[in-house]
Amino acid sequence: MDGLCSIILVLLLTAGAFNITPEEEKINVHLEPKYIEVCEEASVTFNCTFQPRGKYKVSWHYSQTPYLDCETENKIPEGQRFFKEEDEDWSTLNITFNKASESGWYFCKVTKDIPVLLRYCSNGTQVIVDATSNSTSSTTSTRTTESQNQTTAHLPTTCMNNDTTTSTPPMISKEKSTQWWIWLALAVGCAVLLVSIVVICILTRKPEDIIYENTKPVESSCWGRNKAKKDICDLPLSKKTDTIKPLRKYDTLSSNRIRRP
Repeated sequence: MDGLCSIILVLLLTAGAFNITPEEEKINVHLEPKYIEVCEEASVTFNCTFQPRGKYKVSWHYSQTPYLDCETENKIPEGQRFFKEEDEDWSTLNITFNKASESGWYFCKVTKDIPVLLRYCSNGTQVIVDATSNSTSSTTSTRTTESQNQTTAHLPTTCMNNDTTTSTPPMISKEKSTQWWIWLALAVGCAVLLVSIVVICILTRKPEDIIYENTKPVESSCWGRNKAKKDICDLPLSKKTDTIKPLRKYDTLSSNRIRRP
């Protein structure tokens, strides 16, 4: 019984180890918009979404090329022109562009520290800052109304106003967010099953015979005193007391002597 319980316990522990051990979790990071063209002094809001939900560190990076290494330290500092907000499954960054040289690619990087260090970078968003609005406005101030209409007609739509450009974050499916609860329920169920098996094995285990050391086996009084007299021990209790005693020689002769008058 003990051997069977031990085998069952080992098998359950092995199966539980395979089931409870979590796989390396992959974080899906998505950044919107993909491309945007703005004027100087215009602000843009980037929306970074990631799944599954969790406590992550979100940082924003800038690059002159569309390729960003997640190990790079080219991080956008937080300041007056940079405003960041974040939650468990999204983060936003609002930037006000002052110069045309700030054109480039902007990335969102998500870092997970526990239980292992993981870094995931999003796709890049290309931003082009158009600096033609200032020169155009100074030129049109000296021209007639007709020339002003012709000039502004050729300006890009992004430079006709300085409103904040934002993008609506995509709808995120919450199916992946339930995976964490599934793993937790599976782990709790395996733990309860293991505890139940151990308790059952302990309750059904047969008690072992107690062996005392430095003791002698107890013998019956009859066999202890009369080891050679087996017949006497086999007799009933009433006949054991009526034993025949052997007579001495003189007693025998005196008893057989015939007395004459």
